[in-house]
Amino acid sequence: MWEIFDHPIWTFIAIISGITIPIIIYLVQRSKKGIGYTILSCNELIKNPSIHSSKKLKGRLEILYNGQPVSNVYHILIRIFNSGNVPIRPEDYELPLKIDFGKKTQILRKILSKSSEDINVKDKVEKNVIKLNKFLFNKGESIKYSIFLADYTNSLNISGRIAGINKISEVDKPVPLSSIMRLITIVGIIPVVLALILMTTVGLSSGSAADISENIISLIRNITMFSVIVLVLTAFLFPMSKILS
Repeated sequence: MWEIFDHPIWTFIAIISGITIPIIIYLVQRSKKGIGYTILSCNELIKNPSIHSSKKLKGRLEILYNGQPVSNVYHILIRIFNSGNVPIRPEDYELPLKIDFGKKTQILRKILSKSSEDINVKDKVEKNVIKLNKFLFNKGESIKYSIFLADYTNSLNISGRIAGINKISEVDKPVPLSSIMRLITIVGIIPVVLALILMTTVGLSSGSAADISENIISLIRNITMFSVIVLVLTAFLFPMSKILS
């Protein structure tokens, strides 16, 4: 069954793959600058009483926050993170980050937490917008906002103008580049080990020294070909366009 792998085309494929695989790995691991965000939760706490209350309570029931009437109160939890593998420095910002919840929304309260106390981030609230300063955002760092909103209409936009970043996008679940490379390596090694055990057993069963030598050479070629193909397929299972953007 292994005779099919003795064809010279497989040697050619192995050589070409051996050239392209390092290029693909380089593209994945190259310097990448990015900021992403994830909406961890968004819960409606209070609905508009004038709509959802009975007619008897309409106009008589009022919900106040700091003495001011509020309606359609939401609690939203947002995580903003450095999605690249290089720091974002203060001088990289032309326009700092801004979190906009829509013109009709009022920010009632916000709580900021940081993955590291060294993150020198400061903010300012202007009715429906949270404006951040130009701060150093290192690889792997993140900030988290717990925010209470009134009259929120599910309109959320995080923007800024930063060198090397085209867009700040929502990410469902960020996948670190190091995790991708570990998975590619593991998935590549397992079939290679299995192939080595199986093909060595088949090759050594022939008995003659010449056959054993020939089988060892064929084994090396087949393992190389098999491993690079697995690595290529594994790499392209990931959304490469997002990783390289």
